[in-house]
Amino acid sequence: MPERARVVIDTNIFVSAFLFRGKPGLVLDLVEDGTVILIHSRDLRSEAGRILADKFHWSQDEMRLACDVYWNTGVPVTPQAVIQACRDPDDNSVLECVVEGHA
Repeated sequence: MPERARVVIDTNIFVSAFLFRGKPGLVLDLVEDGTVILIHSRDLRSEAGRILADKFHWSQDEMRLACDVYWNTGVPVTPQAVIQACRDPDDNSVLECVVEGHA
């Protein structure tokens, strides 16, 4: 059996998948059906929650119902490397997650 791809989903893609589906939604479908393995970190989970709450006024219950399936089936990592390659520090945390999770 071929090894499944390991992916890190940027928060913008994650949020777009929930709100608009489209191609970002197809990525979450691949995670849900086990085609790919979602790698995530505390920083990425926090950023997704913050954006869904602050910008889109999602309640804690809404976020839990939508997100927990991905957090629970994915692989959490704690990045050890500090990467400062991007202007946006949030993008650096995506790269750190990619490196730590071998995505």
